[in-house]
Amino acid sequence: MKYYRYLPLLLTLSSLSLGTDLAAQGEISPPLIIAQSASYQGIVKQVDDIAQQITVRIDGTSGNGSGVIIAKNGQTYYVLTAAHVVSNPDTYQIITPDGQKYPLNKANITILEGTDLAVISFNSKQTYTAAKLANYDLKRSWIFVSGFPATNKPPQRRLTGGKNRTIQESDFQVKDIYSVQGQGLVYTNVSQGGMSGGPVLDRNGRVVGINTGAENELVFEKNQNYVELNLGFSLGVPIATFIKLLNKTGIQPQWITLETSSAAALTETEVNSIRNQLFNLYVPIKKEDALAWINYGNQLFRLEEFEKAITAFDQAITVLKSTPNPSSQTKQDLAKAYYAKGLTLWFTRDLSQSAQEFIHAIQQDDQFYSAWRWLGYDLFLMRNYTDALKVYNKLFEMNPKGDFVLYTERGSVLAYSGHYQEAIADYNKAIELKPHPWAYNKRGLAYSELEEYQKAIADFNKTIELEPDADYAYNNRGNVYKDLKDYDKALADYNKAISYNYVGAYNNRGNLYLDLKEYQKALADFNKGIEIDSENSLLYGNRGRVYSELKDYKKAFDDYSKAIEINPNQSFYYTLRARVSQDLKDYNTVIKDYTKVIELKPEQEKIVEAYANRAGAYQNLKEFQKALDDANKVIELVPDQFYGYVVRGGIYAESGDYQKTVDDYTKSIEIYPKWFVLYNRRGQAYFNLKQYQNALADYTKSVEIEPNIDGYFGRAIIYHKQGNYEAAVQDYKQILNLDQNNLATWNNLGLILYETGDIANAIKPWTVIVESKAPIAETQLALAVALYNQGEQEKGLALAENALTLDRRYSDVKYLQENLWGQKLIADTQKLLKHPRIQAFLSQKK
Repeated sequence: MKYYRYLPLLLTLSSLSLGTDLAAQGEISPPLIIAQSASYQGIVKQVDDIAQQITVRIDGTSGNGSGVIIAKNGQTYYVLTAAHVVSNPDTYQIITPDGQKYPLNKANITILEGTDLAVISFNSKQTYTAAKLANYDLKRSWIFVSGFPATNKPPQRRLTGGKNRTIQESDFQVKDIYSVQGQGLVYTNVSQGGMSGGPVLDRNGRVVGINTGAENELVFEKNQNYVELNLGFSLGVPIATFIKLLNKTGIQPQWITLETSSAAALTETEVNSIRNQLFNLYVPIKKEDALAWINYGNQLFRLEEFEKAITAFDQAITVLKSTPNPSSQTKQDLAKAYYAKGLTLWFTRDLSQSAQEFIHAIQQDDQFYSAWRWLGYDLFLMRNYTDALKVYNKLFEMNPKGDFVLYTERGSVLAYSGHYQEAIADYNKAIELKPHPWAYNKRGLAYSELEEYQKAIADFNKTIELEPDADYAYNNRGNVYKDLKDYDKALADYNKAISYNYVGAYNNRGNLYLDLKEYQKALADFNKGIEIDSENSLLYGNRGRVYSELKDYKKAFDDYSKAIEINPNQSFYYTLRARVSQDLKDYNTVIKDYTKVIELKPEQEKIVEAYANRAGAYQNLKEFQKALDDANKVIELVPDQFYGYVVRGGIYAESGDYQKTVDDYTKSIEIYPKWFVLYNRRGQAYFNLKQYQNALADYTKSVEIEPNIDGYFGRAIIYHKQGNYEAAVQDYKQILNLDQNNLATWNNLGLILYETGDIANAIKPWTVIVESKAPIAETQLALAVALYNQGEQEKGLALAENALTLDRRYSDVKYLQENLWGQKLIADTQKLLKHPRIQAFLSQKK
């Protein structure tokens, strides 16, 4: 069982165009009460003190934006900001931390094409601090945004805290319109109108990006005032994008301070300090202010206070639904409230209810693109691939050109539906639009499923090139090497993935050790994986497989039960538990588990297996009619395959209806004449019908197809029974060529040797068998007879008593004849049986 990683894609969070971020006129709701800088302490004060020195305000006639001083050359200062802050025809001025105002000339504005960045400059004799820039992978770290929201007149600088999404996730959390603008940062920080262009800072106060706004929109209230409606996350451009474009700005590299070291992680105390100082929110005063409740809910969402956020969105929904004669704007607002609630529910992993909220949003606004997109993703995660594909096709109708994320996500739906070639076509298009590591990884997985392993390896190599610490890519490449039986390379890749603490690699390395029969190493890996992730059903399932191989069936049963407890809708675990229950001879549990497999309706192959094996359990319980019903169901499901006829033939054989057994195995052979086992089983049925020539023909055909013990043994038994000792001996020798330790064969060879007068050589194999402590009554009695008649009477009598204790039937001459004992051996046996000691022994045992 592989542990592939089809990485989830976090979708676009708003269908709303940001437009210019110069704050609109009018009241903005709800008010956010923020502690003043003077009251900050600890880590917040450290960052805010730096932010205060480097953040500038950029005023225009229609509002304001923000920027950050990043370089100085002589008396010229350079400010980095968002392009949309200064892109409109307007009159701008820069207001520095000391309150000085510097008019901005158009000639001093450099728009960096292809990204939402601009560099502006001003001249001053004053001394200002230039920020330190930091270029490194932020991962999911705490960050800060500094800027001037237009909530007050004049605007007051604000510092907000939040958490960054990983670089790779960011590409899937912005709309294509933002993606082409180079916005690769997505974070939970609050960002209001006027804060665009301000610096995104790490814990050391270094600039790691430029804030370009949030996925908000401006909505008219009845009084014609604008209200800024917050939906989703905030967006920014990573500083790496600016560094790549530095040569287009006129700034020389030596004018900036650039660092590449990562910031240290925050302590729990520091995190609590940030929460306590930067996240003070007031509940909206007016219960009927729906937009205020939506904004308030979004702030709670960003703080990951999901239950409170849902309550806020519910209040907004209640208000909007109660609006008499709702306008189109009210319906759109209601759609957004449902959408925001659905997004929050998604993060609580209530996928079903989340999808329902997105459907409610679409019912209010059928052009709500983001609601459609999240609905598609929900359906994908719930494995409803058919409906998910319909949703993504609808999205392509709404957005015919598609975008990188849309192609990647539809490709995942197609891949999970088994349409790998179509999935690859979508991944190709996604990669053409943006060479993202996740797209290469997903295409590599699709190639793996098609067994195009070299193409898969090339894609995983590219993934690692683009994202050197891509643990999932090492893991997936390891899976390919494992399939290619290049175990050294597979092990190296799993080890690399494990070095990044990727739990899936413990699972897959454990599977590799399992394949190599290094069971203790496999157990160690599964144990470690469970230690890291105790709710991972795969790890319990695979550890159960190790215990099954070690024949520790009780522990295997317990692990499969735990896997079922965690993931009760995965049919494979019931199948595994049914198999180990078969080993434990717990046939009722076998029946119960295969019944559950059938109820879960997996792919037909697994359903067929369930009916067939449940039939076997009923057969073991002698419930032949139920067994036949299941076998008939197998034949109904796959009438053109031999499997069902084999199962039913076995049931007929067990119940003693050998002619029907012959008929079913004959049908099986017609369908699949190349499997030697079918001839052996039909040969056994012919033998039971005493049709020895037919049986001989079948056993001969069996060994012609493939030399095998059952075929030779079946034919040898017939030759032996017919007195054709030479032919029988030849077949017994063929068996010993295949298995030198086959005790039944040595026993029967002894019977022939004794009958032909070679008693000394008959005693040799019988002695070996008896000394092996194998509890074979027949061999013990045969040796007892031989020893008794060779003069070792006491030894023979004692051995005979042991044999008859094991199986009294061997005191019956007729039974001995049925088991190929010849006349000489039977005659000598009768002598031993007449001994008074044996007579007395048999009398006591009656």
